[in-house]
Amino acid sequence: MFSLQAAPSKLAVQISFVRQFGHSVSSRKALPLSPHAKAPNDDHEIDSSRFLRMLMFGKPGAGKGTLSARLVDKYDILSLSSGDLLRQHIAERTEVGREAEDTVARGGLLPDEIMLKVVTSNLDSLHNKHWILDGFPRTLGQAKLLDQHLQ
Repeated sequence: MFSLQAAPSKLAVQISFVRQFGHSVSSRKALPLSPHAKAPNDDHEIDSSRFLRMLMFGKPGAGKGTLSARLVDKYDILSLSSGDLLRQHIAERTEVGREAEDTVARGGLLPDEIMLKVVTSNLDSLHNKHWILDGFPRTLGQAKLLDQHLQ
């Protein structure tokens, strides 16, 4: 609730906030991130066909990796860093790694299709796991390609 009061010679502003926490905050606790978890005070199992899919966005140094690491430590989640995956492909001399090596050495950006191959090479084996993608997608084009791949 907001209210304004005007004095004859100057404007006096009085602002009061009314918030009812019982209506705005859920009383139900967060559920554990485990495929076999049960809801608190509930005898029904959580649908095990549903898995967490999280994308971490942010500029370099924003803390995406730090937050991902904390979530991995606390919950049953795997974290995939697009940068780490790319470096792994280059080190292992995979087909995608060889395609990317020259561009990365020059400091250039890889085409969206190559970055999708880098990330999905690991995602395809994680159908029954919770996962976080750290640093991917970075562009709208990558997001659309990822969405199509996950359909």
